Amino acid sequence: MEGVPQILALNVGFGMPRPKDEPFHSALSAYLGDPETRELVGVIDSARSAMVQAVVSEDVDPQQKAAGILRYLPLARTLCSSWDSSNLAAPPQTWWTTGLGGAVAFQCASTFGCEVNMTLATLAAVLSVEGTQLAKRTPPEYRRAAAFFCKAAGIYSVLARNAGPFESEENPVELSEHIAAGMRDVCMASAHRLALAVAIGDGTQVKGGALKAKLCAGYVACLEEAIGTMRSRAGAAYDKLQGVFKSCLAFHVAMGRGLMWLFQAIGHAENTETGSAIYCVRQALLFLRERPSMLESGYPPLQGFLADYAAQVEAVRAYAQEQEQQYIHDNNTVYFNTIPDDLLAPSGATIMKESAFEMPDAEGHMMTFTPAVESAAPPTYTSAFGPAPPSYDSLIRPPGQSGQQAQAQAGGGGGGALQRSDSDLARELQERLNRGEDI
Repeated sequence: MEGVPQILALNVGFGMPRPKDEPFHSALSAYLGDPETRELVGVIDSARSAMVQAVVSEDVDPQQKAAGILRYLPLARTLCSSWDSSNLAAPPQTWWTTGLGGAVAFQCASTFGCEVNMTLATLAAVLSVEGTQLAKRTPPEYRRAAAFFCKAAGIYSVLARNAGPFESEENPVELSEHIAAGMRDVCMASAHRLALAVAIGDGTQVKGGALKAKLCAGYVACLEEAIGTMRSRAGAAYDKLQGVFKSCLAFHVAMGRGLMWLFQAIGHAENTETGSAIYCVRQALLFLRERPSMLESGYPPLQGFLADYAAQVEAVRAYAQEQEQQYIHDNNTVYFNTIPDDLLAPSGATIMKESAFEMPDAEGHMMTFTPAVESAAPPTYTSAFGPAPPSYDSLIRPPGQSGQQAQAQAGGGGGGALQRSDSDLARELQERLNRGEDI
């Protein structure tokens, strides 16, 4: 079955979220009165900047990208938990581009919780992209690629549990609980397909058709669960997903169903059940074609990077057509089995498991966000009772009165003598004249 391993190893175009490199120190400067907090924010800024540079660079390999993200993630958790416990107003916004939505502009991540979750989504995307790159190589690399997808699925599971409170129209689609849950199933479907590709090998061995049909049904069920979750529950976030991403999902559902029925036909033929084999292979051919309309079976038009797999798809369809003719010939000349009107689709089976992701603990001490001390010292108020606090000095001083005037009226300086300027004397004389007093 030439072309089948390559089709199974084809993965959806996993996009990479990209954060904007903006330091927190500037945005939080009004709350960095505590020296230790100010120092830790500097450490966080340094780690975040290094992560951003690694993520956006084309020259940094996925392992280094993941290392940079894992260095920043526990610090981001510290920032998030410290701010949440401070009872302050909304934190400064951070900005990210989505890796799954069609928009390329930066979108707001409105809380530090969003910042943590977008960092998680970026780590999942890094692992998914690495799995995709490995799957483009030879079959011996398929096992490693499947392991990366299982790890990414574990991260999306954590993200789905944490994303709910941060879902909004303004935030990237990765912060949708149901998009994250769907992506978990998409990644696991990729792992299941690669496991099946390993079982098929180079495509020359097609024995054990019944088992391979179950494995196809298993990954198709996983994909349909993902699509159903995102389409019915993610709302507007699903509408924002890239068209090529949705097309690739639809392609794999159709091809998976086609291969499921084709392997089921092979399984029946192995047991000399040629009548059932004919029914199954005809069902397979309904899916191994471009769909005539949106309401009919088949895969979507092979556009974009899917067009690169047109030859492999045609090879699988040609093989199914050859098998149909062979089964008809064998049934008409040897077995004479009745072709059934209907058969149940095989039940699904999977062999790959999600790799649980342990969220790293917050790193460093809890931060204390207090008003920063101004660089210039406020005026000092002096009285017989000693210096008053600067805030108190500003409260008791009448509007427009200088600190020297307030000191004079309080009896400070010159042995308690009143210190008055010429303008003060002139104003006092004018007021006495207005009252009709003798001067």
